[in-house]
Amino acid sequence: MKKSIAVALAAASIVVLVEVEAMAKKAPVYFKSMQFAGTGCKLDSGTVTGKHTSTIAIRFDKYNAANPSSAATSDMQRTACSFTVPIHVPSGFRVSSMNATWQVYAKGSTELIRESFTAGQRGKERKTRSTGNYTRHDSLTDTLWSGCAGGTMPLRVNSSVRAIGKHSYIKMKKLLLHLHWKKCQ
Repeated sequence: MKKSIAVALAAASIVVLVEVEAMAKKAPVYFKSMQFAGTGCKLDSGTVTGKHTSTIAIRFDKYNAANPSSAATSDMQRTACSFTVPIHVPSGFRVSSMNATWQVYAKGSTELIRESFTAGQRGKERKTRSTGNYTRHDSLTDTLWSGCAGGTMPLRVNSSVRAIGKHSYIKMKKLLLHLHWKKCQ
């Protein structure tokens, strides 16, 4: 009985490894890593998952703002976070689209501001004022350019959260980036 369970577990492990290898072969374009800095995302204040995949995420611990500022772990009414996300694009492929999903909690009068761009360009600034738990989806396709020659495409994302009115609070919970790619013709 124990031997058959061990054999079954070994077989299942091989199947999982084959599936992971197949997925890696299907996604030649991927996020290499994510670096971040700012008053809202100091070193070791967030957890990054999904390196070397087509979806990368960061969960924030202390990216928040409040009015009065003493109600936030940041002790600020406005905090910011900038991200550098290098994207691996091999020769013969290109990024066809990319999306950002922002998960936020807010109460009172608050604002989420974000901008995405590649090196040498400026992106479209987006502002959101909302309350409760909310999610914002941004298409970043208009800020992308990736030719077919291959290389590393540096994506930049600037963001900030601001508590405007008295007794306001905003917390950035998570940022998720997802890209789609295609072969060049």
